[in-house]
Amino acid sequence: MSNSRGFTLVELIVTVAVAGTLAVTAYLGNDFLVKHRIRSASRDFYATLQTLRQDAMSKSTANTSIGHGLRFNSPTSYTIFEFLDADNDYEYDAGEEAGAGSRKFPDGMVVRIKDGTDLKDPTHADVAAFNPLIFDRRGLTRGATWSSAAGRTYVFEHPIVAQSTCVTISLVRIREGLWDQGATDCVIQ
Repeated sequence: MSNSRGFTLVELIVTVAVAGTLAVTAYLGNDFLVKHRIRSASRDFYATLQTLRQDAMSKSTANTSIGHGLRFNSPTSYTIFEFLDADNDYEYDAGEEAGAGSRKFPDGMVVRIKDGTDLKDPTHADVAAFNPLIFDRRGLTRGATWSSAAGRTYVFEHPIVAQSTCVTISLVRIREGLWDQGATDCVIQ
């Protein structure tokens, strides 16, 4: 009887599979995971906007309900709500929210609003007209003073990834894409 030492085919396959998995993980690195999180947050935000628009057109809990919207608390979190215009002035005032619920973006991720060619914090005083965003009963976008809110672009950024995603809101559409930093524009996918 010979006592040959070596690897069986099963051991070899398992070793190659483990080495391959480690190599792919090392190649993709943390950058891949962060890009996935940015894309996921952008899609969740897009879906939230679509839901708010649909809820504004089909749901209301009170006679004073004139829409559904969202308000940024910081660049990393926002609150969704039903807009109850208690004083019937078609202006958003503190305390005119019902069913409010907060949402937070993944760690390290921030959202900026396009203002001309600049990107600004959504709670910054210069872009106060962009906060909140409200959908009226016809599904049209409105600002705090009930003026049109078309043309808003939200950019999702993370400090360790160069590529950002964006969500653009026009008068009748909500679209998602990639942020082109050179052209300072949202490239729709």
